[in-house]
Amino acid sequence: QRRVVVLRYYCDLSEKQVAEEMEMSLSAVKSTASRGLSALREHVTEVEEWAR
Repeated sequence: QRRVVVLRYYCDLSEKQVAEEMEMSLSAVKSTASRGLSALREHVTEVEEWAR
């Protein structure tokens, strides 16, 4: 998940480019990115709550 999210959003690659780079299907990239972003959101929320 981390690598897909980094390639997609940090390196600004398209879903197709990420799929080619990681030798995954386009649908696998989309679902993996979605799960990765969800996990990242949860982590950020936990850190924000802890910091209060």
